[in-house]
Amino acid sequence: MTLVEINVSLIYLSVFHSKYNMKKIQFSEIYFYIKIAIIACYFAVGIYILSTENIFSYYSDTLKYGAGVIIISYGVFRVVRIYKEYKNRKNEQEELD
Repeated sequence: MTLVEINVSLIYLSVFHSKYNMKKIQFSEIYFYIKIAIIACYFAVGIYILSTENIFSYYSDTLKYGAGVIIISYGVFRVVRIYKEYKNRKNEQEELD
C-alpha cells in the first residue's frame, strides 16, 4: 500500500465508525474515486515504462518490459478487487432496502 492509501484508509476508518451515515456514504464514494485514480496511475506508469526508450536505458530490455508488465498486471489486479468490492457493496445495499 502506498502512503496515500494508508492515510485514506485511516480517514475512512474514522468516518466509518462515526454515527453519521451520510458522511460515511459520501466518503466511501470519494474513496472509490481515489482508488480509480490510483489504478489509472498504475496503468499510465506501466505503459510509460514500456513505451519509452530513455527510461531504464542502462538496463536490459527484459528488465524494462518485465517492470512494465508487472505494474500493469498489478493495475489489473486492483481493478478486479475494486469490482468485487463494488459488487459486494451493491448487494449489501440491495439487502438493506
